Amino acid sequence: MLSKHRQSRILLAVTPPVASCETIASKNTTRLTIGILALQGAYDLHADTLRDLSADSDLACEIDVRQVKKPGHLHDLDGIVIPGGESTVLQKLLTTSGLDDPLRDAIEAGLPVLGTCAGLIILSNHFGVIDCEVDRNSYGTQINSFEAEVDFLPTSKRCRAFFIRAPRIISVGKNAEVIAVHGEEIVGVAQGNILGITCHPEVAGVSIFHHFFVEKILRRVQSNE
Repeated sequence: MLSKHRQSRILLAVTPPVASCETIASKNTTRLTIGILALQGAYDLHADTLRDLSADSDLACEIDVRQVKKPGHLHDLDGIVIPGGESTVLQKLLTTSGLDDPLRDAIEAGLPVLGTCAGLIILSNHFGVIDCEVDRNSYGTQINSFEAEVDFLPTSKRCRAFFIRAPRIISVGKNAEVIAVHGEEIVGVAQGNILGITCHPEVAGVSIFHHFFVEKILRRVQSNE
């Protein structure tokens, strides 16, 4: 079950540091700046998960987290998370904030992105940058939300995640690959630097998807050095 501490943090905001990707010679680590679209949704839980990964010796990186609320916040990002929320409201907020076209353009230009729940709907149905068909609220209303085990295929590991008014991935095209399943259901897809999942691992305190996402960012950054 979700702790009261993590519940209380859902509506809190992250503090945006000013940083850019750089190699820190003394520690032999790479500093990353990862944005979180902070227009609605539980973006602070994503921030906690990403910051905790700075202590992961396998990644050898330091992660600064930046709230993204306007186009200027996209500058010099190494990756971005589009969190859950209400997808139709999120589409409207993307438009009114001026982020709609700049964010789509950045992703199409190669900016790594992780979309969870409504974030996946934005990537698939709104931006059209990932080759899959998604049906929003397919599992039902809020009272039909549930916690379940998810198999993460790239590492053959199993984790817990919450499905909160979750969408369903109806089909996956030839340009995308399945990366996560719940039983017979596809719950995660990837297409290059674009990752999308129907569930909320961050609510369960699970970092396996974010770890995979950061690995993709590091490979891209290091290949450009």
